[in-house]
Amino acid sequence: LYAGDHQMTPEELGAAMAEADVLVPTITDRIDAGVLAKAGPQLRLIANYGAGFDHIDVATALQRGILVTNTPGVLAEDTADMAMALILAVPRRLPEGAALLRSGNWQGWSPTALMGHRIAGKSLGILGASVVAVLLIGVDSGNFWSIMQSSVDVTRDVGNGVVKSFVFGVICTFVAVYQGYEAKATPEGVAHATTRTVVIASLGVLAMDFVLTALMFSTP
Repeated sequence: LYAGDHQMTPEELGAAMAEADVLVPTITDRIDAGVLAKAGPQLRLIANYGAGFDHIDVATALQRGILVTNTPGVLAEDTADMAMALILAVPRRLPEGAALLRSGNWQGWSPTALMGHRIAGKSLGILGASVVAVLLIGVDSGNFWSIMQSSVDVTRDVGNGVVKSFVFGVICTFVAVYQGYEAKATPEGVAHATTRTVVIASLGVLAMDFVLTALMFSTP
């Protein structure tokens, strides 16, 4: 049992693995092939203390007959808590207030001191409905996914995709034809026309995607 709280060196890890039956590393412990080479024959399990395992050479461990386990999902609620803490702390400028108090420079209340922003009435945008995101908005994950699945309309979604593809194709074709017509018949001219085509077509598709998505979602 390692009683310290600092990151173990590769030498310390190697010495521990030479004697241990089970290794419980943290995410800061780099378990590569060199460290695994120092493991004794009695080591049969690396039980990672965390969800990620990219710091462990899993392939080499398995070749040596050592199982590798992790704890997926165990930190989802904690990560959601930290996200909510940041959401509250940033607009209300809590870190700045705490630093001001610790500095001894706080002169008392004033009307505009550390003026922040109100959370009420704001919209929270979540990219990707991951486990953490579902926990962050405070709903039951099973109920959330049931609602998401029940709201899927395959016919409508496929139809919307076909419409978008057609419109995007028209935009790209029009831009390419126009730029090709205006291009000079030289390698430099063709290169410049190609670059302009890509940039303009990309911006056009992005703008039209925004418009079409807004129209499609506003239609029941």
